[in-house]
Amino acid sequence: MLRALFDDLPVRRPALEWLDLPAVATGADARDLPVPAPLVRFPHRIHLGGDAYVNARDAPARLSPAQPWHVLHRWGKRLGDADVRAHAVSRARAGGRTAPAAEPEPTWPAREEWLPRVPVLVARERAGSSRGLTMAVKAGHNGERHNHLDVGSYWVAVDVVAHAGQPTYTASSFGPDRYRAWPLRGEWHNVPEPGVTQEPGAASRARDVRFEPTAAGAALSADLAGAYPGVPRWIRSVRLERVR
Repeated sequence: MLRALFDDLPVRRPALEWLDLPAVATGADARDLPVPAPLVRFPHRIHLGGDAYVNARDAPARLSPAQPWHVLHRWGKRLGDADVRAHAVSRARAGGRTAPAAEPEPTWPAREEWLPRVPVLVARERAGSSRGLTMAVKAGHNGERHNHLDVGSYWVAVDVVAHAGQPTYTASSFGPDRYRAWPLRGEWHNVPEPGVTQEPGAASRARDVRFEPTAAGAALSADLAGAYPGVPRWIRSVRLERVR
């Protein structure tokens, strides 16, 4: 149950601090739980640079520096993950906080990050830098938590990330009228419109999702027809080609 609840979620303060408390208070070792490793690695894997992150669903496009980066850093030390620690230090310093000066050499950001359970691909021109183009694309389905009708959406980031993100929550945000809000509808995402719009629900999903990494680039392709009523086949391929 915990794995299903947390595997594909970004860092949330109550969850991480709840996991952190037993280790701090009693010295208990929570490293073998299925939750901490994917949870603490999620933020740097979807980081686009600066304060920008891949903001699928209701996530904000830009993350405030007022986050519990010290908790993330502590878990990075427990797990022996230099990338988690480097990301936490970088974001803490960006927010004007004191952070450790010496850290192991990270490999973050990676040239590409493939998260098959979400599924999301983030690909960069080169490893170790967010400079240049960064591409992200998601498949998934329309029954996800905090869902938008956005199966097949993609992001191309240089300095600016354009995505409407999360509207102000109201009484209708999580009821039958959720998709009347324009930021959540397919028309306001860069998804195809093959004569009909995407429908909500887990049955409206991408199929035949394929991640294709090569030395020259990275691509994600998927058949989006399952998200559209009456459409037999609609392949979308998004590819980042690296400069040789």
